[in-house]
Amino acid sequence: MLLASKYNVALASAAYTCVKFGRGLVGRGDDALVRRGGINWALDLREGIDLTIYLSGYFQRKVVQACRDHVAEGGVAIDIGANMGSQSLHLCKAVGQRGRVLAIEPTAYPMSRLRRNLQQNPGFEDIATPLQVFLVRPDDDRIPQALHSSWRVTGDRSEAHPIHRGVPQVTSGAVAMTLDSLVSEAQLTKVDLIKLDVDGAEDDILAGATRVLTEFRPKIIMEVAPYTLIDRNLPGDAPLRRLRSFGYRFENLSGQELESDLREWAKKLAVGFGVDIVALPQNGKRK
Repeated sequence: MLLASKYNVALASAAYTCVKFGRGLVGRGDDALVRRGGINWALDLREGIDLTIYLSGYFQRKVVQACRDHVAEGGVAIDIGANMGSQSLHLCKAVGQRGRVLAIEPTAYPMSRLRRNLQQNPGFEDIATPLQVFLVRPDDDRIPQALHSSWRVTGDRSEAHPIHRGVPQVTSGAVAMTLDSLVSEAQLTKVDLIKLDVDGAEDDILAGATRVLTEFRPKIIMEVAPYTLIDRNLPGDAPLRRLRSFGYRFENLSGQELESDLREWAKKLAVGFGVDIVALPQNGKRK
């Protein structure tokens, strides 16, 4: 289980104070060009995701490993909620030059940083296609003016979400489409893995992915945070039930089967908490 984001932000804020002081002693600021986890990064240390990579080498190390476990070289992966590329760049390494990654991020500032991080790594721009797309249900193409996609550890956080502490970023430049439409336009002939981390919009995205789920049968690594779904007047297990209807089963990131009563399982996650799981098509196995 993951710590609630508000606690992560509080801890990161304390860490940032120490990092800023140390870097200030040698004349360095908040922008850092570093190599972590075998990848080159252009980091903004005022952002919680970036600071975590700077300090530990990875953001969500277990998710990174799960992506490696579930997609092979030459595979096709879609990173939905790519943000600044914390998982997209690792997916580029996993699929290699013969593979392909679609990195989907609807907000403008994280998208600009995603593009810059791809540029830091020779060859990655040939593998990954960054797309500023807001994925929608088939019956709704509205794009919010802003979405929570920044976890600042310093500065103005007056507009932060009261629970997960995400700060809104504008979606200017984004286009709306379903996942099925996006995959069709990209002319993909297979989808091996989807990483899905969208703070409550999972069911909307899966509702627009009927062809992808039925024909391509991708493995899906997703964050489940029931309170983000309840905020949208949905059951806390809505995306799990949708995937179950398409013949998916669920494991934790260690490969242990999750109990079959999805609603009771989701209820065990307290408000403010989430957990990452793997959804596998029936009989689906690791790569």
